[in-house]
Amino acid sequence: MKTSISTIILFLLLNGLYAKSQGPAPKPILTVLSVDSRGVNTDPLTMGSMVRTELEKLPEYNVTDKYDVIQFMEANKVSLNNCFGKSCLTEVGLMMKSDKMFSGSIEHFGKILVFTYRLIDVKNSEVEKTYVHEFLYLPEEILNMVKLSVADMFAKPYDVNLMNKLSKPFELDNSNNNPKVE
Repeated sequence: MKTSISTIILFLLLNGLYAKSQGPAPKPILTVLSVDSRGVNTDPLTMGSMVRTELEKLPEYNVTDKYDVIQFMEANKVSLNNCFGKSCLTEVGLMMKSDKMFSGSIEHFGKILVFTYRLIDVKNSEVEKTYVHEFLYLPEEILNMVKLSVADMFAKPYDVNLMNKLSKPFELDNSNNNPKVE
């Protein structure tokens, strides 16, 4: 009986050491082409760059460099301004050997900006995660909205007070949600 327990303990220790010697599992490769933008003064490539910058802050992913994306798209004659659908993103993701593709849109509707993001698993060609949030129409705050929405989508800490100020019409009058009022 003592021998079998000792053998099990030795096996578990050696198995743990072997797993550590293999190093951490590689992070999934995440690629952003661009983010569609409608009714705002920011083009899809710039929106994609803003989102990519925030995604690069996440420790879970290895985000493809924007210059590598541009070079690949130009070499393969694929437009960065037209590849937003799941089938196009999956096809490009397979060609780029990306594990995940990230896309979305920011659309202006009356007094709101609707942020919609999708995380696509390339191998399964499935939408893994979707995020939708309505912000007040404050175009000068788009960068803050991108920061907040990406953090919210991936359940990372963010400034809830700022999120409320940029999302709720009567949440504390301030310079963020009423920039033209002194």
